[in-house]
Amino acid sequence: MQIGLLSSFPPSNSGIAEFTDDFENALKQSNNDIIIQRIALEDPSIASKTDSSFLCIIQKERIEDYIHAAEIINASSIEILIIQHEFATYGGPNGEYIVKLIHRIKKPIILIAHTVPVADDAHHIIERKQFFQAIYDSVNNIIVFLPQAKKTLVSYGLEEDKISIIPHGVKSMKRNEDILKLRQKFCFPEDAFILFSFGFFHPNKGTIYTIQAINSLVKKKKNVFFLYAGTTLPSADSQEYFKSLREMVQNNHLEKNVRFDMNFISQDRLSAYLHTCDVGIVPYIYKSYTASGPLSFFIGAGKPIITTPFAYATSILSSQDACFVPFKNGSAIAQAITRIQSDQEFHNSLITHYTTTQSTLLWKSVAQQYLSTIKNVLEQHAQ
Repeated sequence: MQIGLLSSFPPSNSGIAEFTDDFENALKQSNNDIIIQRIALEDPSIASKTDSSFLCIIQKERIEDYIHAAEIINASSIEILIIQHEFATYGGPNGEYIVKLIHRIKKPIILIAHTVPVADDAHHIIERKQFFQAIYDSVNNIIVFLPQAKKTLVSYGLEEDKISIIPHGVKSMKRNEDILKLRQKFCFPEDAFILFSFGFFHPNKGTIYTIQAINSLVKKKKNVFFLYAGTTLPSADSQEYFKSLREMVQNNHLEKNVRFDMNFISQDRLSAYLHTCDVGIVPYIYKSYTASGPLSFFIGAGKPIITTPFAYATSILSSQDACFVPFKNGSAIAQAITRIQSDQEFHNSLITHYTTTQSTLLWKSVAQQYLSTIKNVLEQHAQ
């Protein structure tokens, strides 16, 4: 089976690139007969490659590249095209250039929708609705991660039969290395209670509230340490947000308690950070998030989780699986940290409760659902 996969790919440092890499590997491991041909969004580190697995490369803001890519895909040997879709990934106003490509494809298409409005606080709701209505007749199936996302698409007038719900896959990130040695290797405080999060710096991620919590705990002489691994986006709001976080750390003399790792994080280093930390924290400030790479990785690493009740978190975790805190509330985060740090029974229960959830979300299980959907689309297309 030859599959075309359109997305951004590593070493592009984005959540959708990481997801696509895990997705591709999971499909190949589940079925040895699968051949993946990549259609990549242009990235400086990718564009110079001559890897034969790249069917073609699209420069994000060149509309003619999307049209040319459609011609290449139609003339290729691929049997089905899978598009990883997040609005910011593609060029044009609200990422609309991808619509030009979709309308020209003559092969079956599955679109995996990473961004579907599921709450009133979602951004660009009208534009999102117009996108899904514009591409619906040209795709054979839309895959979403949550029941709420499917409900949204149905409210746009899309037929239920063409919308599948498959959970965001989770990679097992457990290691057997000595935690103390890893902390020494990374120069982390050996006896501190370590919180960890990662991803692009953006106001929506709520990192400022974690730092507020750390500040209040340090004032109470609590031995806590917060590590954030990530980089800024080219946008001004991302740059300014990181600047404000750094100033907050400096103004409150938290340099020994907060660290930003601004380097590209390899999978091995990410795995080591996950193993080293005591708690993963995901304090997003909006309910509308329908996916979260960090949350998935924390589950895969078997770590206790502090999270706000955004859509993806409440869909896959119960109040017994994670420590939920209100949006934009540093005091509540501080209280959650204190409880997990001081109550070992509660700490252990958070891990024990979501063991079953973890097994159903692992890529080995999720990949079978994707393969089943791919098979069904191909069979229906052949009729």
